[in-house]
Amino acid sequence: FGRVGEWFASHKFDISPDITVIGKGISGGYVPLAAVFCSDKIYNRIQELSGSFLHGFTFENTPFSTGVGYEVLKIMKKLKCIENSKEMGVRLKKGLISELSLHKNVGDIRGTGLFCAVEIVEDKDKKLPFERKLQISEKIVTFGMEIGINLYFATGFMPNGYGDAILFAPPLIVKPDEIDEIGELGAKAIKGILNSK
Repeated sequence: FGRVGEWFASHKFDISPDITVIGKGISGGYVPLAAVFCSDKIYNRIQELSGSFLHGFTFENTPFSTGVGYEVLKIMKKLKCIENSKEMGVRLKKGLISELSLHKNVGDIRGTGLFCAVEIVEDKDKKLPFERKLQISEKIVTFGMEIGINLYFATGFMPNGYGDAILFAPPLIVKPDEIDEIGELGAKAIKGILNSK
């Protein structure tokens, strides 16, 4: 819900999925809530074959959870979270590029909305990853915590099981001064480990 600067990633990339499964974000993570959307094509085919579009679970249609989800979505619209995600995401990515794009161990800086990743490599020209036993991503995240930023890491995404990336996923209500601080501290954490090896 809004992480990529649109309500759904399918909107961002102009995709019309037949089925979309959503959860967690619909209630802001406050209560268990999920939903399934489907195209008319899928819905009509189920209607033709079984005569009903029905699936039942014990906790289905819980008024409390549904009410929380409804309020969360109203608040997200009121606070313009989607628009903020798009705008602050551009600012974050520009800041990371400014701070890190020339670093010899930064392979790529990518992302959309408030979901950005900085790929860490041993050889920038050849895009060769560090050996996993070095745990570069984990060290960056640990150092980040020491200097006051909570980062995520992704590892093992290359065919050989190698690959390191640092992920940035700030809250959708982040403000400009906060996004600048996130970019600066994130870059400091990355440089702090890479420059010490």
